[in-house]
Amino acid sequence: MKGQDNIIELEHLFRYYGNFCALKDVSIKIKRGAFGLLGPNGAGKTTTISILAGLLKPHYGTIKMFGGLDYYKDGIEIRQKIGFLPERNFILLNLTARKFLMLIGRLYGISKSELKNDVDEILKFVGLNEWKDKPAAKFSGGMRQRLGLAGALINRDAELYFFDEPTSNMDPIGRSEILDKIKELVKLGKSFIYCSHILPEVERVCNNVAIMNEGQIVASGKINKLSQKLAKNLFKIKVSDQNLLFDKLSEEIELTITNDQEDYITFECDNPEFIFKNISRIVSENNIKLYHFETVQLTLEEIFKKLVVDEESSNEN
Repeated sequence: MKGQDNIIELEHLFRYYGNFCALKDVSIKIKRGAFGLLGPNGAGKTTTISILAGLLKPHYGTIKMFGGLDYYKDGIEIRQKIGFLPERNFILLNLTARKFLMLIGRLYGISKSELKNDVDEILKFVGLNEWKDKPAAKFSGGMRQRLGLAGALINRDAELYFFDEPTSNMDPIGRSEILDKIKELVKLGKSFIYCSHILPEVERVCNNVAIMNEGQIVASGKINKLSQKLAKNLFKIKVSDQNLLFDKLSEEIELTITNDQEDYITFECDNPEFIFKNISRIVSENNIKLYHFETVQLTLEEIFKKLVVDEESSNEN
């Protein structure tokens, strides 16, 4: 069935804190794999994943997970299939890494005999094997974050993991290692909802994203499709005489230079078809040499800026 491809289906989700509406009619279908959930502070990301993880209840809306399980009727079965790393990681500092994972595993209902092997494997997987018998109080911030990741991964039966800022407090090498681990798990068939303010990280592990703002989803889909949609009027060009080219283009069409580098210029216009049809004619008629011409592919950070930062600025004006 086609619906089996969706690990999460949300319809008309609302959540209030007093009179404040944190989620406003959120509807989305999320396929299996790694999915990025993005947005500025207060956008509704943490509220959304807290609801999906069973820590909060929505005030209205329907939720289906894992190809058809009902959020309200099948809550226990759903929670057995998930792992969760919250933004504010909870670590018992007096416990060793091994004992902490044994505790978390028992809370998941995993037997002690299973955990004996699993704990050592998970600690090795996250790079804490040499520290497994040390109390977490002696760990750096990055090491505690790795232990939190291990706690989320200890449920081997989980199909879906919620990671909220999973690489916080980590150095660049540690971040790269964890991202590689996540990609390994995706290849093994695991799914992730990945929240992070470090957008290049999201771009590295996720093909699909949703961008939230003020409790609503403002865009969702494959990163390259969002880029094509938002950058369809953006062009990058290199010519022998930039000033002359733009003088001639401006006589026929309105355009805006968005990025002026030493060799290349990026510009935006409201009529991309005109550029495609006429750029060859204009450079030929004016003896301008054309060295490079392409439509712009936006990074996830640029997509985010256009959908959230630029949109907020225009609304304020």
